[in-house]
Amino acid sequence: MEVRGVWAIGDALLGLTSWDSPLVQRDLERLFEAGDGEWYNQEFVYSVHCQMQAKMDSLLEDFEFVHGETYGKWQEAVKSPGGD
Repeated sequence: MEVRGVWAIGDALLGLTSWDSPLVQRDLERLFEAGDGEWYNQEFVYSVHCQMQAKMDSLLEDFEFVHGETYGKWQEAVKSPGGD
């Protein structure tokens, strides 16, 4: 499964986006806008996590649909190979 466009930094890590991209730079700034005693922004990381979870749920739905369509048609063909 491909998960693109959820997080600009993730796309940059995969080589899909330049590290110089304004979106990547914005996400890097957000990531390291941390409160006292913190080295990263936990709220930002949680929001990215939620976006990633929503994307994965959507991809799983798509996979289940495609698998059901393909497997269902294959199963029907196996049951009646002569078109009976």
